[in-house]
Amino acid sequence: TNSDYAREIVRFTREKVAEDSAALSELLPWAEKLEMAIPEMETPRSKTLFESAAEAIRNASTSGNRYIGRLR
Repeated sequence: TNSDYAREIVRFTREKVAEDSAALSELLPWAEKLEMAIPEMETPRSKTLFESAAEAIRNASTSGNRYIGRLR
């Protein structure tokens, strides 16, 4: 999952910074920001507007009450 991948990036970054802190110390703040975002990655996301609209169109087209006619 994305959160597992993010955790691995944070772990790897910390490991590399511990080995060579002078060259890679600028990466540590980014790893900390990524780590703070991990809980949000794990929460289920709500539907986007596009997904809601697509679902509404699918439901409307299968209901049988479709208007078929000419535009005036």
